[in-house]
Amino acid sequence: MKYNIKRLFAILLTATVLSACSNDWLDVKPTNETSAEDLFLTEQGFQEALTGVYTLMTKPTLYGKEMSYGFVDVIGQQWALSGANASTNPTYFYARQYDFENESTYRLIESIWAAQYNAIANVNSIIGSVDVQRSVFEQEQSYALMKGEALALRAYLHFDLLRLFAPNDFVTSESVAYIPYVDELSKDTPVSGTASEVAARCVEDLLDAIQLLEQDPIKTGAESLNAYYQNRHYHMNYYAAKGLLARIYLYMGQKTEALLHARDVIEAEDGTRFRWVSQNEATAANENNMDYTYSSEHLFALNIRKLGEYSQTSFGTESATALMARKNNRTTNTLFNEEPNDYRTRLYVSWNGFEKQFAKYKQVGLGMHTLPMITLPEMYYIAAECASPAEAVSYLETAREHRGLSNPVSSDKITEELYKEYQKEFVGEGQLFYFYKRQGLVPEGAGVNYTPVLPLPRVEIDLGNR
Repeated sequence: MKYNIKRLFAILLTATVLSACSNDWLDVKPTNETSAEDLFLTEQGFQEALTGVYTLMTKPTLYGKEMSYGFVDVIGQQWALSGANASTNPTYFYARQYDFENESTYRLIESIWAAQYNAIANVNSIIGSVDVQRSVFEQEQSYALMKGEALALRAYLHFDLLRLFAPNDFVTSESVAYIPYVDELSKDTPVSGTASEVAARCVEDLLDAIQLLEQDPIKTGAESLNAYYQNRHYHMNYYAAKGLLARIYLYMGQKTEALLHARDVIEAEDGTRFRWVSQNEATAANENNMDYTYSSEHLFALNIRKLGEYSQTSFGTESATALMARKNNRTTNTLFNEEPNDYRTRLYVSWNGFEKQFAKYKQVGLGMHTLPMITLPEMYYIAAECASPAEAVSYLETAREHRGLSNPVSSDKITEELYKEYQKEFVGEGQLFYFYKRQGLVPEGAGVNYTPVLPLPRVEIDLGNR
């Protein structure tokens, strides 16, 4: 894995770097090609670089498709392939069967790896320069927000790679190195770490980030000193870092710590920072008034201007490339038949009498262009999994209430009910596969060839002697 700073920023700051951004990011126009040395001579240069990282994350190879509703949801058995077979859509056809050695599927896995580490490399350029160039920031708060966001993003990007390429059982996999935690730009091949080592590095970065983000406007309620740091839900902010820390601690089996940070987020919900979606927003008869992604609940989201264009080939067609929610799928049939008042039934639109079209990423209504990355409901689910039985019932019933459900939850059914909630809540977000993996469950419909660990790219094996 060889990185060249000038080459990276030529990739990062092309004329299309802000094509997926709007005023929700910032009104700063980058130069067409800028070396790192020139870029970091001004605070605006740092802002352009950080915006560029978010933009890389919005691309279809990453969270604009494959790391959300695409590949990761396909291996989570969220979708049926509409008429697809080995010749018309080999990538997803073989991915659903966990045949990761198929050349088409393997190339996609390699591209995800490369794109994610490319984003990490660009984050590392920011982190490696921000202290050296600290004097270019007009306000100390701006410096702290810049570095805090970058550290938190580095943790986010690494942890998703870890969830894909390493087994969930961190304890028994201690003797095996899986992925490298890359924290600097270097021509040298980075050393891979065990699952627990990489997770610990994620935690270390997040703890540093949280300290730097103490004066985040989303936390203090104060007006941002700089227009760039507005719209904090589209940045890796203080509460997003807290939420990610809760997620990672849960995966590490450290439930006390996971509960602590999940509660910090839950207790901050005040209707202004973030809030539960209202019934009117979630079930509006006029789709222009409907919030399909429940955007008010997002702790961190990506603003993807081309989300409709990207998702159209998956959900707006009956072609072989379409991803359809099967009518006999447990989520779209059994679970919603059990509780028809669930707001989330509105995320599926009947189509051709058999299948249902997934509508979460329709480019209409409130919160359009928004793809959730960390959300308020996840914090309640984490708390329910980690708290005492009585508290767990309270957390889970609160979350269900905000989905239109009033049936009480029994304390001995917490795990079962959480399973149902993950199935219904995270469709199209790439999170269900990780839930199955963490719980040691086999996705429904996975078949006998199910494997939850992706193979390393060949170049990584060759260069890293892994």
